[in-house]
Amino acid sequence: MVAGVASSQPPIAGPPEFFQLLQTHVGVTDHDLSVTLPTGRALTLLLPVHEKGEIAVAGVERLRVPLEFFLNVFREMPSVGPTLERGQEALVFGEFSSPPREPDLQSLVLRQDDIHALPRCMPGDCSVKLSARMMDQLREQAPGTTRIEHVFRDLILQYLSQYLEQGNSVMMTYADKLPAIRSSDESRTLLHSVDWLSQAAPPLYDCLESFSGNSCRQIESFVYWFSATFGLKPVFSITHVMIYRTLRGGQPWVFIALKQVYADHYFDGSLGLAVLVEQSAGPTNPALWILYLNRSHTDALKGWLGPVERIIAKHRSSTAMQRTLLDLKDELERRYLTLAESSRR
Repeated sequence: MVAGVASSQPPIAGPPEFFQLLQTHVGVTDHDLSVTLPTGRALTLLLPVHEKGEIAVAGVERLRVPLEFFLNVFREMPSVGPTLERGQEALVFGEFSSPPREPDLQSLVLRQDDIHALPRCMPGDCSVKLSARMMDQLREQAPGTTRIEHVFRDLILQYLSQYLEQGNSVMMTYADKLPAIRSSDESRTLLHSVDWLSQAAPPLYDCLESFSGNSCRQIESFVYWFSATFGLKPVFSITHVMIYRTLRGGQPWVFIALKQVYADHYFDGSLGLAVLVEQSAGPTNPALWILYLNRSHTDALKGWLGPVERIIAKHRSSTAMQRTLLDLKDELERRYLTLAESSRR
């Protein structure tokens, strides 16, 4: 009887095509649309996974800000990206120049444990995710915090520059454990798990699948890095952001992909996807819907305690998504209200 009462309630007003996407490709139900979303709470869902080390979660929220305001804040405040990706506050973050330059990573500070481990790294035995070639070069260095950090940053910049010039084909093969993991394969697998994107946003899907270093048609992109807490260690990660804008049903839609290019701990691959649909652009009553989903492959869930760790990780992922969307809503709406008030003076 309770279910019958719930299902009889009218669905929340919003873009029909967006709600159809939520139901068809994310698994949002009529109950979610008519009961959960109108409460003002962010809707979060754990998504089906295909591998032991996979975590997949989605969230939906309505923000009272215009679409262009969201995009401007996203471009100007890189911490929004890490917040979406990991559900954690970034400790340090920065955007890369084009092309990447040494000063871009000056504020990156490695953990002491990693500094001590790097000169001893061997394929199959390293606490930091690196390629075998990087390990060889680090072993040639004399011990010393300053020198090791400098070489590590230099190797990362070389790798990123090569990726931006040649694309997916040169993405890193992580050799910290054996068998080695090709991050390009991880990225491709994660992309195929959201294959509906090939119909919803073809230029973005094509750019993610076959990025060759050349500019992608209709895609705005930039690269940033951040260090954020995850598990027992901060994770230093590099993300390639790709933004695609279109019109559907007369309404502006924006698709934002956040593709992991490198992570030094835990993550073999990660793909975030935000879908933004503007319901109203009126300055006094704007409304913007956001779907954010993230799929990640992590080696932290593949050990003999994997089943227990996966239960914990799923709970934390769902909680983090809920907190992330609510924090994002509060921060953006506060900023927009402050901007609106100042413009009226």
